[in-house]
Amino acid sequence: MVAAEPLSKCAPVCPTSVAGGLGLGLVSSHALHGHIKEHGVHIVDVEGFPLPSAWHIVHPASKKLSPLALAFKQHLLKEISRRTRKS
Repeated sequence: MVAAEPLSKCAPVCPTSVAGGLGLGLVSSHALHGHIKEHGVHIVDVEGFPLPSAWHIVHPASKKLSPLALAFKQHLLKEISRRTRKS
């Protein structure tokens, strides 16, 4: 039996394990920072990937966002809109 670990614990270990010859791993591309084409780690083009995922922008309605946080939120919403129109 294999115990499932939280993704936050597995993400840094998986690319290192694959690079060490322990097999195949499935991680998000951002978890590969610095490992792409290094140490034998390669991205394999697989039909149906990347897997779609949903993200949510949340903050208390009563909280006034800092100018930086507000700019980041606006950037995210603009990117979401741009990507939605593109697909």
